Amino acid sequence: MFRGKSIFIIICLFTVSGCGNSQHDRQWLTYQDLQYGFESSSPISEEALTRPEDASKPKHKFEGQLELIGESETGEIKILRGDTSVQPHLPEFNFEFIQVEDYLVPVRRGLILTGDDQWNYFLEPGRVWDEKGDGDYTRASFPFALSWVGSNAVQNGTMTFLFNNSGVSKVWYQVTQETSISFRSDMWGLLDAEYHAGSVDHADEIKSAFSNELAAMIPTKPIEMLAKDYPGVDLSAFGEGVSPDAMTWYGFVIDGINYLGGCQTRYGTYP
Repeated sequence: MFRGKSIFIIICLFTVSGCGNSQHDRQWLTYQDLQYGFESSSPISEEALTRPEDASKPKHKFEGQLELIGESETGEIKILRGDTSVQPHLPEFNFEFIQVEDYLVPVRRGLILTGDDQWNYFLEPGRVWDEKGDGDYTRASFPFALSWVGSNAVQNGTMTFLFNNSGVSKVWYQVTQETSISFRSDMWGLLDAEYHAGSVDHADEIKSAFSNELAAMIPTKPIEMLAKDYPGVDLSAFGEGVSPDAMTWYGFVIDGINYLGGCQTRYGTYP
């Protein structure tokens, strides 16, 4: 099918990019929701945690610690398969972040051992942007995952919040997809938070390393473009034999372009 071409099939992990329209009024996670709280009996559409394509540049810059308050007391879980005794709460969360242009970069990335009996964290870079209706605040969203202690299975989620130079809103989180066969669950919650603004050690090195990482990334296109760029490709062959609710994310690399299939969750496309 691709004779004479360099090809590579991939499975991808998380990064928050975007879809939607920042000029449209929000239905979920509005300024009022994040500042004053709201009730939800389930996770919400992932689109509400996704950076819009036409998002405005952030007016504020985040640098310092984001600390969640009351993790052991707040949080909901719906077990879809597996152990019903799993706790609905996040481990303690107090981590440094630094902003590189419109990216929110955790100082500690990858697997983070928490000391919790049940969960460890994965943290990776997200995005920051301004949006109509947020007043003098900038909006942030970043991917995280919960990893079972002693296991390589992960529960994939996203956190989002508002911030400015003097403070931070409440933080909404939800976990809506996993790589585990034996355990499936939705998790969600709205937590109070504190922003400890301040200089991050080795900030210049972190920013430089991340800028180099961005520059080295493979260009991407939606998987639908593969059939347009290479007429005759049967897109239905990708993921054949895998049920939609068991698919994490798929892609195809050819000639230096990463064609992304999108990561589907129970609440829409993962940001």
